[in-house]
Amino acid sequence: MNVLVHVGLANSRARAPASVRLPLDATFRELHRVACEAAGVPSSDYRTHYRGKVRGDDETIGDVIKASTAKVALLPNPASKADARRRLEEELEETRAERGERWRRAALETTVNEHDTMGDCGGVERGGGGENAAIEASRDAIAATYETSLAFAEDVAAIERIRDDASALGAKATQQKLLFLNEQCERALLKLDAVESHGCAVVRADRKAAVGAFNELCDRISALKR
Repeated sequence: MNVLVHVGLANSRARAPASVRLPLDATFRELHRVACEAAGVPSSDYRTHYRGKVRGDDETIGDVIKASTAKVALLPNPASKADARRRLEEELEETRAERGERWRRAALETTVNEHDTMGDCGGVERGGGGENAAIEASRDAIAATYETSLAFAEDVAAIERIRDDASALGAKATQQKLLFLNEQCERALLKLDAVESHGCAVVRADRKAAVGAFNELCDRISALKR
């Protein structure tokens, strides 16, 4: 005689519940393996709960389940959550370590220095005094704000690399990191909005490029939120 077991996966709206059939002499270790395979999740990242309790690996289905059908729930393994948090922190540290000043300067120059070839700002030469100083201050403020997007982009990229790991991506630490990054991007957009262009087309172009970079980050962050 077999038992029909319906498998529910915690925190999953997109994936439909799975069902498996197992003989009465199958152990809960086997049930856990088959249930995770049916749900499409790593068995090490979840624990199988039956009636609110994790059963012993060697207990048989026939000894515990006394009906022809039953329901079990796959809940994240606390130990796996800790591992996911540790892996995420290691990823972030690695990406930060790989970032060098030369790479950051090159990325900044792509946006900021390309406008230097435009020559002037509404007829005002860079490097003079008065209005020139105000224009240069605005461009420096934009460049400094834009530079923060490079660090945020690396953090987002590290999280994107674990997007296929449901447990790691759904971990509280990961989602809190995404909320923090989103908040910082919104603050940066407010800073950019407050920068005065002084009627200079180059400043407006710098600001537009920086705003575009942060808006793109916000879109990528939204795609990772759970």
